[in-house]
Amino acid sequence: MENFSGPIGLKYAEIDLAGKNSLNKAEIKRFEGLDESLKNRFISALQFSPESEKEVERRITSEMAKIAVEFGISFTLAGKDFPLHSTIGEGLYEGKDDSEREEIFDQTHGDKKLDDILSRISKEPIEYKYLLLDKGNVILSAIKIPEEITAARSELASFYQEKGMKPLLMENILHITIGRMNEIPEEGKEESFEGYKKKMIALRHAISSDPIKLQVSGVFDGETYGFLRSMEK
Repeated sequence: MENFSGPIGLKYAEIDLAGKNSLNKAEIKRFEGLDESLKNRFISALQFSPESEKEVERRITSEMAKIAVEFGISFTLAGKDFPLHSTIGEGLYEGKDDSEREEIFDQTHGDKKLDDILSRISKEPIEYKYLLLDKGNVILSAIKIPEEITAARSELASFYQEKGMKPLLMENILHITIGRMNEIPEEGKEESFEGYKKKMIALRHAISSDPIKLQVSGVFDGETYGFLRSMEK
């Protein structure tokens, strides 16, 4: 068991417990593709250097791919199927008019105030330590959240409201969705999940004992749906 502590640790512990309970029962939420409702979300997200992306692939996603093949499970993986990123904040358009939504997003993307908020985020490396097994997702979480990201989240919430969007608040977590489970074995499911769980727990211990420092290369801002689909062939 990881030594989670403080508000951030409590958040991670809740995710970890729920994920383990799902695995123990072999009851996993299967990823069935991006919901088109994500077209109504505007995201601001950290992106990382090519060297950092290669490190995540070397230490995590390539190992997950091997584990998945061994136990008849498949994943949609960060850096391969969707961009490796860490969400700072999102705004939700709650209307029904697509043209109005596009206009709001265009104005938001080009707004100097947004540029100013995001420009204050440091490009210093961020240490990610905890590989958590969520309900069908695998996420990699940071040890601590840099103060400028916490400040940016507060400013973004107010900014999104000014633009006519509902801020989707994120507190006490800074994470990367590493993979989403999209294929589950029908035969021998319990045995497969037990083997998968053991291998993934070994992988998470390898990461927590030697956390990954990822170099921030910039911040993306724009429609969430299009961003997540940008690596599709």
